[in-house]
Amino acid sequence: MELTGYWWPQVAANYSNNPPQGPRGSHCSGFVATGSATRDGKPVIVHESFDDFWSGQYFNVCEEVHPTNGHAFKMQTVPGYIDSMTDFYVTDAGLGITETTIAGFVGYDVHGMPEFIRARKVTQYANNIDQWVKLVNEGNNGGYANIWLLCNINTGEIARFEQELKHQELLESTDGFYYGCNACHIVTLSMLTTAIMILINKLVHVEHALKNYYQRYLGQLMMALLRES
Repeated sequence: MELTGYWWPQVAANYSNNPPQGPRGSHCSGFVATGSATRDGKPVIVHESFDDFWSGQYFNVCEEVHPTNGHAFKMQTVPGYIDSMTDFYVTDAGLGITETTIAGFVGYDVHGMPEFIRARKVTQYANNIDQWVKLVNEGNNGGYANIWLLCNINTGEIARFEQELKHQELLESTDGFYYGCNACHIVTLSMLTTAIMILINKLVHVEHALKNYYQRYLGQLMMALLRES
């Protein structure tokens, strides 16, 4: 996904008269909540993934990994993958991890470390949210740029880490919620395309839905978010 969606669009014109026109659209949604935003005050993390049927049908494995070093974890994945790729992890360090892809993002450093390596490494070795963010940033190549959502069940903390190749933002809290819906929260001049403006409109709708269902039954909150996709 990283090679076809990020590297190939940058070089395809060298090999084809009809190259792809940048990354495809995305429709995933997710949120993480804690404190007064959840029924019992404990962290909850939710994600839905919109994938092409030809590939999405194979993400039907819940794999439990017990490595020699680092933390054991569970992930949704495809048989044979070293990481989740739909990016939903739960680790024995108490971390829950997911993301929504930043749609329309263009940028790839061929000398950096692929996201699927970084995501697997940090999920296995990180002890807390801050360490996870620090490690996933090492060697960042811009591939599979995401809005990461994280929680720590041991501390009640939640976080949103928007990670692009050059621009980043980290928010952390012990009360409230964060969400991702493919629309970047960091808006730069290079990202003000038609596709991004459409996604910003989606972001506004998601924000409205979450606030309407805040402090209500969590199932309603989840359904409100997923409907906005």
